[in-house]
Amino acid sequence: MVKIITEKAMTKKELTEKVGRKIFLADDYTLAAKLNYESGIQSFDSYLDGKTLKQICAVIHLTKYPKGLVIKIAKLFSSFPFGLPYEDIQNVVLLEKTGTSRLIFETVEAGKIFFSFKTENLSDVKQFLDDIRLKYTFETSIANKQTVSETKTSYNLKQRKK
Repeated sequence: MVKIITEKAMTKKELTEKVGRKIFLADDYTLAAKLNYESGIQSFDSYLDGKTLKQICAVIHLTKYPKGLVIKIAKLFSSFPFGLPYEDIQNVVLLEKTGTSRLIFETVEAGKIFFSFKTENLSDVKQFLDDIRLKYTFETSIANKQTVSETKTSYNLKQRKK
């Protein structure tokens, strides 16, 4: 069953319920301005109204919270957040391609959420996923490289429920 995501930004209370509250002085893991949102979050699609992030002069920030990730469209001094609980993430795929690579979250609630990024930023995206200990499958389909598919990092659900 796929739930419809509201077309408004999540409130602080909704975010806290979904992904927890950031603790002051806790490690801050954020992947800032490396990803480009493609599709999969209905509230983002409504917010963008057919435009790209570049057209509205915005970027994506992906931040680790105690119980999940907060994905934000950040524009000037405002943001449009979406909370993605770890328990809703079924699979994460990191696909390396020539020029533009992809990060795909397969979720219980929203289906698939697609991001693209410049392949030159692949190491930053990998490092972020490794730092937050999120299990992902890495696939490459670069012409000179053999196609590879491997699972990286251990996903420790018990640790995330603290």
